[in-house]
Amino acid sequence: MQIAETVSKFLDYAVTVIRHNPRTRVDEAVTRYLRQRDLEARGISSGRSQTARMVEFYDFPTGVLITPNVRGYPEDEVEKWLAARPVEAKPPGGAAKVSRERKLLAPSKLKVPSERKAERKARRLGRARPEKETVVEPA
Repeated sequence: MQIAETVSKFLDYAVTVIRHNPRTRVDEAVTRYLRQRDLEARGISSGRSQTARMVEFYDFPTGVLITPNVRGYPEDEVEKWLAARPVEAKPPGGAAKVSRERKLLAPSKLKVPSERKAERKARRLGRARPEKETVVEPA
């Protein structure tokens, strides 16, 4: 934990020195890096393995090694990546769309698993669907 705090303090100090150095231009010299815990705090990633999958499959910025075990992700690149992500999921198409519409339009036709099981058993044995027993109460 001490190493992480030391690295964090060093980065803050480096940014401060760069900002106040008259020889550097602030707009190009200052780059804020997000660490893994910052990504988790913002809800972008839930762990290192998810971040690695995002880098591999979803064009997430690869980041820069700050120390041998700490990777920093440039904040501006992460913000650009988030802005380019779709806001909503695409609506289902094809068979998924038909299946979803059936469920939405006819919820009464959905069968309970036990009814489906009885129906399959009846078909397998070559009988018609078993009738439900009705109990008649004496009047």
